[in-house]
Amino acid sequence: MKNISMALLFAAAAPAHAAWIAVHYEPSGGVIYVENASMSFSGPVTAGTYPFIRATIHTQYQNAVNSSRVCYPSADDCQWKRLNVTVTYDWACNNTVRMHAVQEEWDEGPTATSWSRDGYTAPEPRPHVAAPTPVAPGATYSIANEPGLMAAQAAICTNWPK
Repeated sequence: MKNISMALLFAAAAPAHAAWIAVHYEPSGGVIYVENASMSFSGPVTAGTYPFIRATIHTQYQNAVNSSRVCYPSADDCQWKRLNVTVTYDWACNNTVRMHAVQEEWDEGPTATSWSRDGYTAPEPRPHVAAPTPVAPGATYSIANEPGLMAAQAAICTNWPK
């Protein structure tokens, strides 16, 4: 009976390890999560090589305030608001990432800055812009000026072999 109880305890604890872990809270709103179950090396890990760790992060912007980080084309003209972004990066653990796949979710906002009320005149509608175009995967870039991605890198690279 004791062995069955221990087996059930391990089975219940295993799914908890495969979870999204919050690693950074954006100052203007938004939370960056890392999926620890998705981590894998992009190549063989041998001395003298620098393989990437492939890991997925998810940023939830649904409660973010209107800023240039979440608004498109800008915070002053927020016609599209970013809600969620799920990105699979190859992390080099030296402040460099290579984008493998990205999925963004946008919400279309109003096209006028305000509406008519008694004594006020409605402004002209703003020209409506098309939805933001997705970022092409495959690009490699530095994350040195991105505190959220640096926090995600720190969480991911704890799994780097010693």
